[in-house]
Amino acid sequence: MKQQLSNLHSKLGELNLDCLLLTNNCNLTYLTGYKNEDAYLLIDKRRARLLTDSRNFEEAKESTNFQVVLIKDSIFNTLPELLKKTKPKTLGFESKSLDFASYDKLKSRLKGLVKLVPTFDLVEDIRQMKNDLEIKLIKKAVAITKSAFEFAKKTICPSITENELIAKIERFIKGNGAQGFAFAPIAASARRSSFPHATSTDKKIGNNTSLTLDMGVSFRGYKSDLTRVFFLGRITSELRNIYDIILQAQKKAFSAIKPGISAAQIDNQARSFIAQKGFGRFFQHSTGHGIGLEVHEKPYISRKNEKPIASTMVFTVEPGIYLPHKFGVRIEDMVLVTQKGCKVLSDSIDKSA
Repeated sequence: MKQQLSNLHSKLGELNLDCLLLTNNCNLTYLTGYKNEDAYLLIDKRRARLLTDSRNFEEAKESTNFQVVLIKDSIFNTLPELLKKTKPKTLGFESKSLDFASYDKLKSRLKGLVKLVPTFDLVEDIRQMKNDLEIKLIKKAVAITKSAFEFAKKTICPSITENELIAKIERFIKGNGAQGFAFAPIAASARRSSFPHATSTDKKIGNNTSLTLDMGVSFRGYKSDLTRVFFLGRITSELRNIYDIILQAQKKAFSAIKPGISAAQIDNQARSFIAQKGFGRFFQHSTGHGIGLEVHEKPYISRKNEKPIASTMVFTVEPGIYLPHKFGVRIEDMVLVTQKGCKVLSDSIDKSA
């Protein structure tokens, strides 16, 4: 955490900010190790102070080494009092997480005291590189998800509904150490698998069809996000062909991953292969996204992202083809960027058709 704060202090200097108010819950957890939705972190060039109310004050003091300041009334009264003592000229705030109503109120209370300056992704940029502990927690989340897929494979049958399957998996992951699902899981069978973000229903899975299962777990705050396709009974040659194309597209993306290559180049490896096979217009989303404290975070593996990737980044690789009124196929794995290439953290989860 000391290194993360040091990196952040450097960013404040580059932006000529005297202090910074953090409101994003994941950023607070990342920097302090303390998870609470009713807390703020005030950072200046000398120190960092965690601000929270009486409900969480004692717990916060026990959970972190940071100085904890009690919010007696509201942040809108406490913050001006703190800033009057240090007299900063500029206060940065997180423009993505501070809602307009709160910004407007802060602006009114801080008028004449300090200048509010919007910032964008200061901590999120630092969070892209994972440390050893983060990688360990992510690997544990992946391991639980692997067990959940193995459980699902034994549980899936034509007579079970999508929602029943999800309910059984939820009990399983909580019994195996997960806090719960990392996001609302997707269990989409037959033609409903052509919806990339389908909502699970009470529809029975049925026979001679496919089931797309997209799920992840949260383990001590860190997330996993993986997708596999299961086949029940006989499947068409068209479905098998699409599945093989997605497998090959994913492998091409894997082979391109190494420090220094742009996210767009990785995306292009999968996208161009799918296009060569005649299904380019049916690949409707980016090839992947970063994952850690949030399910979707930087880096985004998109054709629009020309920024280079770096060692210790963790992200998904999830090409997909979705044929309207027929079916969809997506295979999603998580990779850790190494000094020379990448390690597929979830490659041991069965992908055989």
